[in-house]
Amino acid sequence: MKKKSFLFAGILAIVSFGCNSGKSTDENESVTGFDRKDIPKQIVLHDPEEIVFEDLLNPAAFYVMYDTLIVVQNQPNCDYMIEMYSLNGKTLLGQFAQRGGGPDDFISFVCFVPAGVDSVIYALDQNKGTYNVINVPLTLAEKRLHFSRRFRYDRELHTQTEIIPVGEEHYVGYNFWYINSDKYSNNVPALKKYAIPKPDDYSGEQPQITDYNSFVAPVNTARLALNPLTKQIWFFDGHQDRIDIYDDSLKVVRTISGPDHYKVSYEAAKSNLPMPYVTFSEGKVYRSYSGFTVTDRYIYVIYEGVNGSSFDPEDLQPVEVLQFDLKGNPVCCYKLDRFIYTVSIDSKGEYLYCTARTSARDEAHFLRYKL
Repeated sequence: MKKKSFLFAGILAIVSFGCNSGKSTDENESVTGFDRKDIPKQIVLHDPEEIVFEDLLNPAAFYVMYDTLIVVQNQPNCDYMIEMYSLNGKTLLGQFAQRGGGPDDFISFVCFVPAGVDSVIYALDQNKGTYNVINVPLTLAEKRLHFSRRFRYDRELHTQTEIIPVGEEHYVGYNFWYINSDKYSNNVPALKKYAIPKPDDYSGEQPQITDYNSFVAPVNTARLALNPLTKQIWFFDGHQDRIDIYDDSLKVVRTISGPDHYKVSYEAAKSNLPMPYVTFSEGKVYRSYSGFTVTDRYIYVIYEGVNGSSFDPEDLQPVEVLQFDLKGNPVCCYKLDRFIYTVSIDSKGEYLYCTARTSARDEAHFLRYKL
């Protein structure tokens, strides 16, 4: 297996960096605060089994679907962006998402696998500006990518955050320029519903940096999960330990705060940009919620727990995985013995699968913990 890890910075950004959701608490918003003592179960996980596949191209991340299907996102230097393997037989089922400029090829590739029980995965090509919904069973049956839907997303959206299709004509996305700060505000909402453009519709102006007041990329990404029971959108903040739950009108109906109750502030750093370059005050680092997976009963999310302290990508520290029921109640805190940045759970809730590294220079390891 090759040990190049240059995609890790991008994967780490996808699963580990976020921002404040930006919805201030008001009298109509239900806020639930919890501490670790309020989580019913605390379980320590250690010494996982490493699962090894021969002849992998150059993996960046591993995901498990249907208990036995392994979806591998590869590094961008590979000829194929995705490989699929059988977990039981360790056999290659197919290589997909060829790198190239053809109509079904990808120039760049970000893979989202939010639910192992679902039939689709999502792929974003930032260079082409397209969001792709890939039907996994038909892809395996046809031995080629089967697109359930493809559309051009609005370029004001963050390219390391999930896009949530809503019905046949709309989708919800997270704004790249959003920040919850009166001083540095760009006057844009965190989430917004967009109309899916028709294939031949290339109208619409692309956002320009001069359209905004502040450059907020250093403190700005998020993760979006769709609750399979209520169809509400869960907004995982990557810098504050806060989850906002949105209804279908994109109103925050509940906020889950905890377990450490971060207090985050911003300042402008020196830069060559014609606007404030926003960072955290005093050079502090905040990292909270990141990668997640959704099952038919629970939502599991990685919690990094870096609250204003140092963060060394060459010495990645152990994380926790918090389990919530679909009503938003914390169920269990799994304390892991290492840093992970993807998480998958089998249908019986017996195993936690993950991608792990010890440092940014380390290769990606595919691991399984017994729950």
